[in-house]
Amino acid sequence: MQIKAMLEAWYQQVWIEGNLDAVDMFFKPDTKAAGFVNGFTAGPEDTKEFVTAGRLFFEPLKVAVLHVIQQDNWVSALIQMDLRHREKGLAMSFTGQVMMRMEGPYIVEAYNHFDYISLLEQAELLPPGTMEICLSGQAVGIEAA
Repeated sequence: MQIKAMLEAWYQQVWIEGNLDAVDMFFKPDTKAAGFVNGFTAGPEDTKEFVTAGRLFFEPLKVAVLHVIQQDNWVSALIQMDLRHREKGLAMSFTGQVMMRMEGPYIVEAYNHFDYISLLEQAELLPPGTMEICLSGQAVGIEAA
């Protein structure tokens, strides 16, 4: 399977369809993925919990693998996710990158870096311009609804 097709299958089966058993089709039991949460490394079971928690918050509508670069057994990809906030019905879109080391058809090491600030701004959990506010040295605050 080509790498881009494999990534598209991963996101389709796991994130869009919510098929947690598919994690084991793509990950070896000792696979480690970083970048979901700062300082946390996830194995296959942790990844299933992260997907489950994320799917409670949002409905994944579309995941596009925009660009893929491969060198030896390393793969880097630019990803775009289009989601809907389950409670508020808000349409959200954000991008990120993943870098993975492959062993045959399996992901054995992954580093995820997604624009969670943009996602949380669109979900109205952070104020617009959060990055700009923080870069100016100000603290971010949200008024209670």
